[in-house]
Amino acid sequence: MKLSPEERLLLDLLRSVLHHQPPGSSCPGPDLVNWDRFLSLARYHRLAPLLLQGLKGEAYDLLPANVVDALRMQALEGTARSLLLLEGLRDIAREFHHIGIPFIVLKGITLAEDLYPDDLLRPFVDLDILIRRSSYEQVKSVLGRIGYDLAEPGLEGDKLTHFGEVEFVRRVGPPILLDLHWDTVLASWEPHSLLASEETWQRCRDFDLGG
Repeated sequence: MKLSPEERLLLDLLRSVLHHQPPGSSCPGPDLVNWDRFLSLARYHRLAPLLLQGLKGEAYDLLPANVVDALRMQALEGTARSLLLLEGLRDIAREFHHIGIPFIVLKGITLAEDLYPDDLLRPFVDLDILIRRSSYEQVKSVLGRIGYDLAEPGLEGDKLTHFGEVEFVRRVGPPILLDLHWDTVLASWEPHSLLASEETWQRCRDFDLGG
C-alpha cells in the first residue's frame, strides 16, 4: 500500500514516540507534507495528546509552530469532550444506581482510566454502556427523564430486533452520544458474543470514574 507523505510522517512520529527514538530516515521532509491533511489525520485518529506528550528534539522540530498550536487545540478540545462525557456518565450512573439497574461501562472511558498512564492519551467521543436486554424499556424511560432521546426513532424496532445496540443522544445542554448495548453483534448471529452472556456480569468489577 502506497502511503501519502502525511501518513508516512504520522506513522514515523508515532514510532518515535512509542519507541523513544528519533524519527526514521524515511521520514518525509516538511516541504513535502500537506499540513492541513496531516492535522486532519491526527484529528480523525485522535492522536494529538499522544504526539504532544511524546514528541521531543528532532521529531518536534519537524512540525511547524502553527501545526503544534493546532495539535494543542485538538488536545484541548478532546479534554473538554472527555470532561463533558464524564459528567454525562455521572448523571446516568446516579439514576441507574438509584433505581437498581445493573450496567457496565464499556470501551473508551474505562480503557482510558484503567489502561493508560494518562487517561488523556485515550480520547473518546461517546459513551458505551452495557445493559441486560430485559432492562431496555426501563432504561429508556430513565434516560428520557434526564434529557436523552433516541438518535433515530424510526429505526428503534429494527435495532431491537436485529442489532445489539440502540443509540441515544442528550438533547439538553451540550449533546452527548450514548450507545446502549446488550450485545456487540447482529441478533441473528450465533453464538452470541461474550458481552451477551452471564459470564460478563459475573466477571465485571467496580472502579471509580471521577466519582
